[in-house]
Amino acid sequence: MKKLFAWVVAVAVGCGVFSGFSGVANALSEYYRVSGQDRISTAIEISMAGWEQSDIVILARSNNPADALAAASLAGTLEAPILLTPTDTLPDKVSQELYRLDASEVIILGGTAAISDNVMKTLKKQGYFTERVSGTNRFETAAKINEVAGTSRNTKAIVVNGYTVADAISASSPSAINGIPIYLATDSKLPVALPANIKEVTIFGGEKVVGKSVLKELENKGIKVTRIAGANRYQTNILSLDETLTDNVLIVRGTSVSKTKEDYPDAVTASGLAKMWNANMILANPSKVVPEVEEHFSTNRYIDITVIGGESAVSSEVVWDSTAYVDTELKEYIDEKMVDMAIHPTKPIIYYTNTRKAVKAFNYETGNVNTLHFDEEAESIYFANNKLYVSLLKGEHSSYWWEEDQVGAIAVINADTFTLEKNLEVNIDPYDIVVDSKGFIYIASGSGQHTHLNSYDQNGTHLSTQWIYESTNIELAPGEDKIFAVDTVISPRDMTVYHLSGDGQISNYKDSPYHGDYNLDTKIRVSADGKYVFNNAGYVFNADGLELLQELAYDFTDVVSSSDSFFLGRNGLLLGHSTGKFEEMDRLSTHGDVHALLQNKDDIVIISHFYEDESTVPLTGVEVFKKNWFAGDFAERKVELNGEEIN
Repeated sequence: MKKLFAWVVAVAVGCGVFSGFSGVANALSEYYRVSGQDRISTAIEISMAGWEQSDIVILARSNNPADALAAASLAGTLEAPILLTPTDTLPDKVSQELYRLDASEVIILGGTAAISDNVMKTLKKQGYFTERVSGTNRFETAAKINEVAGTSRNTKAIVVNGYTVADAISASSPSAINGIPIYLATDSKLPVALPANIKEVTIFGGEKVVGKSVLKELENKGIKVTRIAGANRYQTNILSLDETLTDNVLIVRGTSVSKTKEDYPDAVTASGLAKMWNANMILANPSKVVPEVEEHFSTNRYIDITVIGGESAVSSEVVWDSTAYVDTELKEYIDEKMVDMAIHPTKPIIYYTNTRKAVKAFNYETGNVNTLHFDEEAESIYFANNKLYVSLLKGEHSSYWWEEDQVGAIAVINADTFTLEKNLEVNIDPYDIVVDSKGFIYIASGSGQHTHLNSYDQNGTHLSTQWIYESTNIELAPGEDKIFAVDTVISPRDMTVYHLSGDGQISNYKDSPYHGDYNLDTKIRVSADGKYVFNNAGYVFNADGLELLQELAYDFTDVVSSSDSFFLGRNGLLLGHSTGKFEEMDRLSTHGDVHALLQNKDDIVIISHFYEDESTVPLTGVEVFKKNWFAGDFAERKVELNGEEIN
């Protein structure tokens, strides 16, 4: 399913904050763009995106960077950026980038006709050690580059046509990442002999660009030859992608910027970035969707998509139409902020507080919305025992509102009728709340610095108190024997576990065994089996002693779990993992950026954020992923890790 973006129009649902679909238009796409005003500036932007510092920089000719075609293995081996310069003068902005990189050496590609001695002299005056790598033509220069890189000693090599550049770009990512040298051929011969140590060659492109005679020449030398060739350059490119590189992808222009010569300046300079980010490189047409590219993105979900070059390189419309596939159903837009939210465990109803002193019940299947208004600001919300427990604030949270003066209230709402049952006045400023199955309420204070975590019975009678820091987030364990907490306003952030006696008493608490060892974030979740505590900075802790069990590959905004798996929300993705091994198993795309995750017996519900144009205030989306689809499909996608099947 393709991503949709509907411009918001008011409809007669609830109180007017829900938006329907009227005229579908493309939104700003969820990708990054690295570009400058010209090719030299774009190369600098690529350098800035991938490198904080680099001892060595590779310099190629800007108006015809043919010598950089085979430089991928050099850039990859040295982990060095490729910058561009005119033939006769070194631009100030290139000098500034060399200074920013704190470089000490510049490798110049090509002879003096490509980059003059005047540029080399300028570099030497600026204090850089310079080395020129060149041959009598592009074929010899490519071989020399491989010698300098040391990749000529590899047993594997890549052969591409030296005049048809597109296949060389497809080869640049595997070359840079794996240190495989690229040698240039014509359509009928290899102008430069390959080193004797090379035993395997991969030819990129069909027989029209690297002919049968080249293949036979290699095979006659006892070299094993594999050809990667599609019906066109785009299919060849897709066939060449490394299926293990699923995090990052670079989209580059796959057609020449010149009608009279092969000229791909942005793509040529991106090979080093492919190595730094372990990224596949995908060719795209600047102004129309390529079916092969669209098909690839329909079945592959990347963490980050980066476009190299400006709108004339690859337009935003092309990128969006090529990549914007999703696995969830967007139910509704909500044009207001959700402060806190909960979900009915068996019904398709989301309950949330907003900034307008109200609590709302939204049925995401029917679109029906009910509202309860209060005199006080409603903040935290919790679902338990078929009731909603909502904190009502009697004042602003403050570090100087001491415990003896604090007051607040908890509204108890019948979930079936969505009517107020009672207000419980409490002697605390309620920040976060949890409620157990017996109706005991636990409230963390939002004020007073070193303040209180209190427990109350169903009548609002104060039962027990333990120390907690102000504005701490709390989470009730599934077994209801513990409350886990994480600080939100102090640094370094810490976690605490509070033990519950079962009769509403907070019996004791234990601090985590570390203090500032991990850069924690402010959200915690407990796994469905109660064994693990997730922190959204990307950590998983043992629920018994809060010892670190696993640092995940990514931070995340929220997590939902079952007995054998969990999903992380990150940007526009849900990342499915196995519980226990913590290995990623599946990846699902959402319409918007994941803000929060909820689940009931049937659905995973995604609260997502959308941004229109330059707005910094998001629209809120409600998206749904059906568990019955997920259960069967997820089972089919189980993979073997360390020789064992994930269960």
